[in-house]
Amino acid sequence: MNGASTEVSDAESCTRVCSQAVDNMPHEPEVNSVDSLPGICEIRPFQVFNNVHQSGVNSLHISDTQDNQSSENGFVFSVISGGDDQALHCLKFDLSPLSKGKDSYVTSNLINLFTSSENMENNCCRQSQTNKYRIRFLYNDRITSAHSSAIKGVWTDGTWVFSTGLDQRIRCWLLQDNCILTEQAYLIISVPEPEALHARACGRNHYEIAVAGRGMQMVEFSAS
Repeated sequence: MNGASTEVSDAESCTRVCSQAVDNMPHEPEVNSVDSLPGICEIRPFQVFNNVHQSGVNSLHISDTQDNQSSENGFVFSVISGGDDQALHCLKFDLSPLSKGKDSYVTSNLINLFTSSENMENNCCRQSQTNKYRIRFLYNDRITSAHSSAIKGVWTDGTWVFSTGLDQRIRCWLLQDNCILTEQAYLIISVPEPEALHARACGRNHYEIAVAGRGMQMVEFSAS
């Protein structure tokens, strides 16, 4: 998933790729011992994306939001990542229940990977034990020079994205439905070598942002 913002328009192609990945996955997650040490195991990934970043990935955040256009109990997830290559990458996918049939290839083992989100409703978690789900990769976008140095922290709620890096900037991005990232503002911070970022919504388009590194700083962001 390289280059500019991309829409996965061929649903059958996406289904085929996902189906092939699941066909190779047993009904129960395959667990292999690592170095024969007790308590250490390895679970095979469902999907791997290559060349998302050119070097190490320092930060990743995922947000789930209710999708008004999808079927009942369907969810859309936004994944933001930042790395040493100064790039900011966004991936959007949805997860929705499937009726019984040959295309019901995503089992409850997969949905269990996503039910840890604080915002996911309890009834979805209960249904994940019995229903089968479909995963579709919808859009992706990359800002190649989001910061002038390595990105160390990212956060999103599916509408806004905040990122920070060794350039001592917090950059505020608007995340559109098609995964396009548009910078709206930036803030200069006094934290040397920032290593982490977190935010919380205090109202509509009003956020408190905390950055930690050699010290800590909290700032507020409001958008009209």
